[in-house]
Amino acid sequence: MNKNDINEKPASCQIAVTGSRFVPMLMSTPMVVAILNGTKTETRRIVKPQPDYFLNCVNGKPQPIELKSGISQFFAVVTDEMDVTNDKCIYPKVNVNDIIWVRETFNLHSDLPEIRPEYWYKADNEIYPGIKWKPPLFMTKEACRIFLKVVDVKVERLKDIDEESAIKEGIERLKPDGLLSFRSYAVKYDACVFPIVSYQTLWQKINGKESWDENPFVWVYKFEVVERPHDFL
Repeated sequence: MNKNDINEKPASCQIAVTGSRFVPMLMSTPMVVAILNGTKTETRRIVKPQPDYFLNCVNGKPQPIELKSGISQFFAVVTDEMDVTNDKCIYPKVNVNDIIWVRETFNLHSDLPEIRPEYWYKADNEIYPGIKWKPPLFMTKEACRIFLKVVDVKVERLKDIDEESAIKEGIERLKPDGLLSFRSYAVKYDACVFPIVSYQTLWQKINGKESWDENPFVWVYKFEVVERPHDFL
């Protein structure tokens, strides 16, 4: 790890009148569907840069933490030289009470000057004849329709996820032959008996086949859907 790369500043965001920050976050179409259905209430994002391990700073003094339980306040990375200073800290991009504005696959339906712009969203119906979808990266604030208030933040190893959290990540439930199972994102029309295996296939589809075995540190963001903030934009 390059010492000069240790510092990670929060993503650019807008400060709301309420004191909350607005932070953009990309979401795939299946995950947007899960949010709209109320089945996705968590998201995991890779910590960048990856530290050797974490300590919890209490009153300025580093204290070891149990990673499986995570922490929700302040995070510090320790260098090989065991030098813990403020300029060598990694902070989560999103904090408790921040509001995530979700960037999803979309397209403009109407931009007539006399009316407010209207949009189509792929998560509502993937089959719209003749529509060329715009990637989430290009979604503007005007087009955003989903807002998530962060209620908890912690850090853990990817493989420390439990079954309950795997389900809260929004994996799709299936019921072939009356048995409860979950979608495999690796093989179309295939199923997984265990939710963690389903989430593993989802993670690998997004981050690459070897990404699960790398077992990186991840930020775990827990959230709830809120209405469009009056001071957004």
